[in-house]
Amino acid sequence: MMRVAFLTTDEVNVELARQCAAECGAHLQRILPKDGVPNGRFDAVCYDLDDAPPERRAEILRGLLSRPTTRPTAVHGYGLNEDQVGRLRRRGVVVAQHLEPKVFWTLLRAVDLGLSTVPPDDAADDDTWIAPAL
Repeated sequence: MMRVAFLTTDEVNVELARQCAAECGAHLQRILPKDGVPNGRFDAVCYDLDDAPPERRAEILRGLLSRPTTRPTAVHGYGLNEDQVGRLRRRGVVVAQHLEPKVFWTLLRAVDLGLSTVPPDDAADDDTWIAPAL
């Protein structure tokens, strides 16, 4: 079973993410932002950018855009601009405006393939950002 770390303090998004992950046969564990980056016991990670304070959000984006990911990663939020979306996708990060099972299916596929990033065709799907369909 895939284990996904979900960084958020938003209770509504935690419940939605748990439902989406369960639909894919994955186990989701919330990690509070104060706890930092999830350790290696997780197969994938998802960041709730809408919930992050501006300075934390900038830190998350800097990290994702400057260092290679060590496991499949997704971000969701409405505040990303098109340049950020494109750059994240090119680095193999799943980008969606809101949570839905397809985000977790894409992460699961990358985990099953033993990849540390999402395959470019999945991460760069234009529909992901416009109508969150991975």
